[in-house]
Amino acid sequence: MMKLSFEHENEKIEFTVTFSKRKTLGIEVRPPGVVKVAAPLGASKDRIMAVVLEKEHWIVEKRKQMKAVAESNAQPESYETGAEILFLGKRHTLQVVEDFKFDIPVVEVKDQIIRVYAASDNKILVKNAVEKWLGQMTKYHIEKRIHHFQKHFKIAPSRVIIKEQKRRWGSCNSHRELRFNRHCIKSSERALDYLVVHEMSHMVHMNHSKDFWVQVESIIPDYKTARAELKKTII
Repeated sequence: MMKLSFEHENEKIEFTVTFSKRKTLGIEVRPPGVVKVAAPLGASKDRIMAVVLEKEHWIVEKRKQMKAVAESNAQPESYETGAEILFLGKRHTLQVVEDFKFDIPVVEVKDQIIRVYAASDNKILVKNAVEKWLGQMTKYHIEKRIHHFQKHFKIAPSRVIIKEQKRRWGSCNSHRELRFNRHCIKSSERALDYLVVHEMSHMVHMNHSKDFWVQVESIIPDYKTARAELKKTII
């Protein structure tokens, strides 16, 4: 792997280059604006830079778009009444209700309002309550959709794990353990369906072969649209 960079309007834009047995050079911009280049074995630095600079304006615009999406997907810095929280693909308004009866905070959602009932409006207390609830909602919705799609599979997951992950939405290992990023609850229900089917399909096909995608498409015919929607959600 090689690390290179170029400057655009006094901004240094770095990118990584990986080499493989391929004929053409490909450029990809991933959330939240990471630039990756896939190059043929033996491609020179000059050749790589020439191609990247040809795509300079496309790269810059793509990074701007992804940064804008990242800002719109970000959870609030301050957990107080009026803050917005992304839940199942929609912005929800946070409402904190102080009530001494609630020694342990209680969270509920209705009509795109997330209400936290707590003895105090302490921001750390509210944040911890909301994040715990979001984790519980992730587990609930993922397990619900796994149960829904199980009819399409002859084998079942051995274990379902919800955890914090920085780069991956989900994974499946050879023991049929499915792992899902707890932040996936930010995305829409359709995107979650795609994610669940994607990982369940890895129980049958442990790679991204043609048979794997045929399996996914047989269950989610518009999986490409759902996948694009998931990718727009920033971890």
